[in-house]
Amino acid sequence: MFFEYWLVLFSVSTFANILGLNISDSFKQAVNIYILIPFLIIPQIILSGVFISYDHLNPKYSNPDTIPWYGEIITARWAFEALTVHQFKNNDFEKNFYIYDKIKSEAHFKKEYWVPALQVKLNMCEKLLESKASKQKIKYNLELLKHEITDENTFGLLKLDIPFTKNLSYDKINQATLDEVKAYLNKKKTIYRKLFNDIDHKLDAKKKALTSTSHKRQQFNQQKKNYHNQELEQFVKNTSNIFSSKIIEYNGKLVQKIDPIFKEPQSRLLKAHFLSPFKKLGDFEIDTIWANLIVIWFFNILLFILLQMALLKKLMYNFSEFYSRIKKE
Repeated sequence: MFFEYWLVLFSVSTFANILGLNISDSFKQAVNIYILIPFLIIPQIILSGVFISYDHLNPKYSNPDTIPWYGEIITARWAFEALTVHQFKNNDFEKNFYIYDKIKSEAHFKKEYWVPALQVKLNMCEKLLESKASKQKIKYNLELLKHEITDENTFGLLKLDIPFTKNLSYDKINQATLDEVKAYLNKKKTIYRKLFNDIDHKLDAKKKALTSTSHKRQQFNQQKKNYHNQELEQFVKNTSNIFSSKIIEYNGKLVQKIDPIFKEPQSRLLKAHFLSPFKKLGDFEIDTIWANLIVIWFFNILLFILLQMALLKKLMYNFSEFYSRIKKE
């Protein structure tokens, strides 16, 4: 992993140096530069995702399912995420089991959190329809059910026929459709339970093969000791706080909060949740470390263009002239 670490640190150092050159070129007095430096460094630390979770920032300017816009312009965040994900996924111990852990994680999340959450919504719909309660509440719950089931059929591991979704609206809903949804959710839970057990057996078999002799067992334990990091695992799985929510409801959809390192992104424009295992660019899936390096070097090229054309210096000069005119008036 030496090369990957060196490349990320070199890329960030390049960014810092070119940014410093832009600042030096734009300000005449050293005191202005000294005052500006903390305003550049502190956001890189606070918004990098290391010390403060994005979930704890102002919800008005963030989305629990993705990284907020101000996190997207923080170079330190792209670098930290790149190294964190790469270190967990591709270390010599975890890379043998990552694909098994990923499938197990999705199956576990769906059967233990996603299906039960939808079953609660379904039961709520039945009760609201019986009591002829608020139309808006019924519509909201039906739309959430439709959105989640449709998304599952688009992005989920296992797809089933879902013709009943066309009736998941206030005007078309009936008991027969609710029964179909109930049967669908029960079937999903059964399928994911079976998938979880099957993958768990395969993972056990792989571990048994890697520890079949005393020599292999010794190698296995040594490799785990050398490369497995419990703190890192808790961080990328978001399990440091046992009381934190595993699934939340936000803007008419359910958002997975547990195991972000195993959760697949949906956006095709390199945008994803924090600690996503890869990023999508069109139809291409790019490992997080390489996707993030692309973004960092985009920032570097942008800063180089600003420096070459002295755009920041011209902007500061024009702003100074504009301020002087206003002050005189």
